[in-house]
Amino acid sequence: GSAHARVRPFHPWYRHRRAGRSRAEPGFGRGNTDRARKRGKDGHAAMMELLADHCVGEPTIAVLREAGYRVTRLVDVTGGGDGPTLADGKVAAMAARQGRLLLTEDRDFRTRVHYTHRNHPGVILLRDTATHRDAVHRRLLRLLASPPKRLAGSIVVIDRRSARVEPAR
Repeated sequence: GSAHARVRPFHPWYRHRRAGRSRAEPGFGRGNTDRARKRGKDGHAAMMELLADHCVGEPTIAVLREAGYRVTRLVDVTGGGDGPTLADGKVAAMAARQGRLLLTEDRDFRTRVHYTHRNHPGVILLRDTATHRDAVHRRLLRLLASPPKRLAGSIVVIDRRSARVEPAR
């Protein structure tokens, strides 16, 4: 055969052929493997911890837990129930103290909350979950599988079309 038809097993482009997988299979590609998500630079498990605000729905929490993320609900930390909820600033401060990424659907975290902890792990604001939940969940899992370096101290807005990283105010 010709030199062009030969498969070079040492070249990264052909890695999928060595593993006996098709490039069209789900999970193939950069940033989508469990190993990349669950391992840090030193090879030890490095899962992100999240604090879910009271407005985050159970389906979202279930998807994250099923994917292996440690999600703590705000209602479990504060005692829950129908009592008064914490102010948004206090919720953001709690997440920063605990070193957890804050997950919310409350738009006030984007516009009205002043972040006194500039070194907070970040805030993820979910939108369109009522109408396009599956699309938002896919984008959320993709973001958490390979988080951007500038996620700390930022607000990420995830909707059905995109995930945008914005600096916290």
